[in-house]
Amino acid sequence: PILDFLGEPARTAVSAAELAIRYDALLIPFYGIRQDDGLSFECVLEAPVPHSDPLTMTQALNDSLAARVRAAPEQWFWVHRRWRADQS
Repeated sequence: PILDFLGEPARTAVSAAELAIRYDALLIPFYGIRQDDGLSFECVLEAPVPHSDPLTMTQALNDSLAARVRAAPEQWFWVHRRWRADQS
C-alpha cells in the first residue's frame, strides 16, 4: 500500500504489523543513533505501537521514523528509491 512518509505518498510494506497482529507480538519502533565518534550507536526503543489494523500500525511506524528524520536528518541514510515518479 501507499502510506504517508515525510509528507509524501510512499510504498510501504505492512508485513511487520501483520506479523505482530498474527502472533500477538509487540511492534516496537527501534533506532540506532550514530554517536559523535562515528563508530558507536545508542539504541533507542520507543513505546510499542498499539494493535489495530496493519495500515494504521504501519502508518504509526512511518510517523515515528519521520519524526526522527526531522529531528536529526543527518542520521538518516537511505539507499532505496522510496519515492518513484510512478506511484500507481
